[in-house]
Amino acid sequence: MENFGEVIKEWTRNEIEIKKLQERLKNIRSKNKELSHDLLIHIDENDLQDNTFNITSLQKKISIKESKITEPLTFKYLENCINIYFDINEEKDNKYHKENLLKFIKFKRQSSIKSTLEIN
Repeated sequence: MENFGEVIKEWTRNEIEIKKLQERLKNIRSKNKELSHDLLIHIDENDLQDNTFNITSLQKKISIKESKITEPLTFKYLENCINIYFDINEEKDNKYHKENLLKFIKFKRQSSIKSTLEIN
């Protein structure tokens, strides 16, 4: 490579710029998270969940999107569920366990509804 020195300088400048932009994005996301939280509280307190908010200056519409969030299947969660299941069903046979263990684990998972703002 003829221009090794120039190429490595350009690569270094690009890496520095990428890190600056990533830090800026991190700050913007953090600020937006706070704003979103405040907006959702206001919307909830004023019972505005079913509304669509028109932002005419930006030619955009904002609405509330609800998502179901389910507890992840971690090793700790599975271990806990299996222990509870077998404590409750220790007298059952293998056929019963084969039919019911997964149902039990699925039923025990906690879920919640999360509201977010969405640009349409």
